Amino acid sequence: FPTRRSSDLAVPSVCESKNMDQVFLSVAARCPDAEAIVDASERVSYGELARRVRTLAAALQSEYLHGRAQQVVALLMPHDATYIASMLGIWQAAGILLVIEPHFPAAMVKEICEESGCVAAIASEAHRSKFDDVSGCKTLMLKGDWAATLEAPLDMPMPEVRAADLGILMMTSGTTGRPKTIAGTHYFLHLGARVKALVTPYADDDDREAFNVMFAWEAIRPLLYGLTSFVVPDEATLEPSLFVEHLERNGCTRVLTTPSLLATILQHSGKDIGTRLAAMRTWFMCGEVLPMSTATMFQKALPNCKLVNDYSAWESGDIARS
Repeated sequence: FPTRRSSDLAVPSVCESKNMDQVFLSVAARCPDAEAIVDASERVSYGELARRVRTLAAALQSEYLHGRAQQVVALLMPHDATYIASMLGIWQAAGILLVIEPHFPAAMVKEICEESGCVAAIASEAHRSKFDDVSGCKTLMLKGDWAATLEAPLDMPMPEVRAADLGILMMTSGTTGRPKTIAGTHYFLHLGARVKALVTPYADDDDREAFNVMFAWEAIRPLLYGLTSFVVPDEATLEPSLFVEHLERNGCTRVLTTPSLLATILQHSGKDIGTRLAAMRTWFMCGEVLPMSTATMFQKALPNCKLVNDYSAWESGDIARS
């Protein structure tokens, strides 16, 4: 990261007074017509996203959580606008988000959910069956125009949630054996998002951020500032040409990938990648050690784009507090 004075990284007071879903709804009230999310199939305004978040939160509380706070709700679906709405909806409903990855087999999903005390799951049609054998867990399947089909009173009161309460449960990669659950509070989620924006600030020519890798930790950040979250479809992480096409088409200026994904993109995207991604200003690295060979290749291909090595203890929200 660029060197910053310690005063520049003072904890924003909003991290202790509001959670990210609350900040998002405040932003949406100020700019309802602004574009909040762009994914492969739709463009969603702040006002429409807020409606979906409130609808989902009301449905969760009325049918699944029954007025209780700090209940675990699993989430398994492709990364898209509905995924973001689901994260915010779970938090708005005072739930704890349990992130389930698509590659987890059904037996692992059952074990993770039952150990976490999961009482509900939100899933796409393609993934809902993975929750069939989870004891004590009801599944809400979202497909199509799901917000129009959910029936719940939007004015129902939500339980209080504090910044110090748990907001997320997520599994490690399991490189040391059996995957372990990482627990993060709303405070750490919020502060992690804010600190990255403080250390590497948005600018007039660098405020169109794309997301896929580390999605649950990253994709909400633009919504705290009235900016747009551009969602890279999951299949693009397996096909470099699609990844570059998405960034180019949306004029994206920043993105986060693993070093291995970046190397694959650079190796298979052609010599015109610098021209196609001329708008890019910041490329974050995370999740793996960054080889110097990849950094050198990047510098030659995208000389006007800053490479930020953000390899860290991401499970703790990239920050520590004493």
